[in-house]
Amino acid sequence: MLDKIFSVFVLIFYFHSSYVTAAQTNFLEYLRGIDSFQSDFVEHRYSEAGRLIVSVEGTCKVMRPGMFRWHYLDTNEEQLVISDGSTLWVYEPDLEQVFVRQGHSAENSTILKIFGVDDVSGQQYAVEQLSPANWYRLRLGSDDSILSVDVEYIDTIIKSVRSIDPSGFSTVIEFLNPKTNPRLKASDFQFVPPSDIDIIYEQR
Repeated sequence: MLDKIFSVFVLIFYFHSSYVTAAQTNFLEYLRGIDSFQSDFVEHRYSEAGRLIVSVEGTCKVMRPGMFRWHYLDTNEEQLVISDGSTLWVYEPDLEQVFVRQGHSAENSTILKIFGVDDVSGQQYAVEQLSPANWYRLRLGSDDSILSVDVEYIDTIIKSVRSIDPSGFSTVIEFLNPKTNPRLKASDFQFVPPSDIDIIYEQR
């Protein structure tokens, strides 16, 4: 369960490309202007053969720099992943436990690096406009082993994200009523564990 948040994320804050079209420029300017993001979502996970494995609803909040709150609302397996920018908490109420990690470990996830949790402005990216034209494919660096992330951008907002992990499984997140740059508070990204749960500190 701990790897859920590392498989997909929400926002892109920094981007660079040597050549872009006018439509790409508008898209990248939107990404650079994101300071916060909030949405309900539905996450769909597919097998390598394209078979739907599971769909889970949730809510998310992100605020720059480095703060996020990702809440899976599955009635059988609820999970809250939250970071204040320095400490990551993964809370699983059904198991009465919380994992604690210093830092949000975005280095383990290409998607987290792309979608703005880290300050990756010094890294080089490529952007490709797909068909239909409201989809954009993003890649970090030039290594062919790095899998791409596709972003659906309609009416000046991100509508959905899809990605493929190294094992061939794909994830699609559909955002419901997304809001760009809503007023969020730092307290939205703080977590105080209940007194009666196990706290597991992860070694890095």
